[in-house]
Amino acid sequence: MSGIFLEEQESTNKLRKADFKAALVLLCIAILILLETLKFPMTGSYGGVESQWYVSPALFPLILVSVLLASSALLLITAIKARGYRDVFNYKGWIGDFGQSINRDRWFVIIQLLLYIYIFIPSCDFFLCTANFLLAITFRFYLSNSALMLPLYATQTIAVAGLFGLRASLLDEFYFFSMEIVSDEKLIAWSDSLLAGMIAINCLTLLLFSKAEKIKIVYLLATCLLVPLILVFVFTFLLQVPMPVEYGSVSLFLQWLWYDKLGM
Repeated sequence: MSGIFLEEQESTNKLRKADFKAALVLLCIAILILLETLKFPMTGSYGGVESQWYVSPALFPLILVSVLLASSALLLITAIKARGYRDVFNYKGWIGDFGQSINRDRWFVIIQLLLYIYIFIPSCDFFLCTANFLLAITFRFYLSNSALMLPLYATQTIAVAGLFGLRASLLDEFYFFSMEIVSDEKLIAWSDSLLAGMIAINCLTLLLFSKAEKIKIVYLLATCLLVPLILVFVFTFLLQVPMPVEYGSVSLFLQWLWYDKLGM
């Protein structure tokens, strides 16, 4: 019985530690949202009509962030009472043990998603961003060849550094996490060329150095290159669903092909 009790106690302690960490993260997010929401106008005159606080665009976000703050605070208090703050400064408790492959794989996916959403999509054509993301994921989980990972890491690093450098050199005012570069055709063209070059290097690496069967390589390249292209085409022109970004070399080519050449 004592062994079962100790296991249950250990499980409860792990849950309380997880609650404490989750509450801290949620509190930080809620505070950031609150600071941004407070910038919204609460009242004002628009077109000669006086806008009241109860129709303010800030009202609903304020309600949601208030609930999030209250819930996070309650969770934090509960975790503190159960001494969930113990080992809070142990970095392995936050990021996991990198000696375990499951934690390395988890952070690889998280980093690739962050790069995809916050760096590549605001800077490059959506098709190129998606193909690059799929190549990175399949290199690691589909091929299971550690020798191919070094070229992948190198191309990803060069792409990110190159995009930062392009923005710093071609924009009068540097900003990165923004999609407002539609009017800067030169920046878009250079960014697309850079990412396309990195994709080409990864494809050549796969063709020349992969020990996988040829049919497996064909399936991989078809998935990473053709499937995103087909999906972009279908959603943009057939379903009329806008992509996250609609600028870029491939998007412009598809628009030229669909509207100018095919006359659709």
